[in-house]
Amino acid sequence: MRGPACRLAACPPRGRRGPCRDRCRLGHRHGAAVGGLPVAAFFAAQPIAPAAFRATLIAYFTLLDLWTIPLMWSQGFVTRDTLLATALGLPLMVAGVHLGSRRFLSAPPDSFRRFAILLLATLAVLGLMRSLA
Repeated sequence: MRGPACRLAACPPRGRRGPCRDRCRLGHRHGAAVGGLPVAAFFAAQPIAPAAFRATLIAYFTLLDLWTIPLMWSQGFVTRDTLLATALGLPLMVAGVHLGSRRFLSAPPDSFRRFAILLLATLAVLGLMRSLA
């Protein structure tokens, strides 16, 4: 980021090194990405088949991660703690994908969409509660 946008982000003036400047630069490179809840809500509102909805989200987030990880690595944001947290969270992710696949295959399309919207609403409320705490 440069100019007014960087000043609004409370970054130091141009030319000074520091973690804030690196965050501004990383944000600039990754600024086109959109968080998970808005993307999932957008696709949940579209008249597409549940299988296409699920496949599109899986592809979007996989490609987003493949794009983001090297950028974060190059800026020094991937550390040993990051790798440890990833290793600890990997079994939970695998279990979630497995349970989600089972639920998806056994649910009728209307039930799947209702469940997805309820899950999005729950995550939004939890996010708001966390930001207010």
